Amino acid sequence: MTCNEVAILPFEQRIKPEGFYHGMRVRHGKQDCVLVGPKALFLPKKDSEMLKQADLFDAL
Repeated sequence: MTCNEVAILPFEQRIKPEGFYHGMRVRHGKQDCVLVGPKALFLPKKDSEMLKQADLFDAL
């Protein structure tokens, strides 16, 4: 199913033990894919772990 197809389902049918996106068809570039696998949790990095963008004028 696509995201739109899942979104129009009744709430009870959208609940999956594997997560909302499990089995969803997606496109990456020109390649069609299906999202599967265990749930993943993405957390922000701490400030000390963040990469710092160089200032455009650092070299001057």
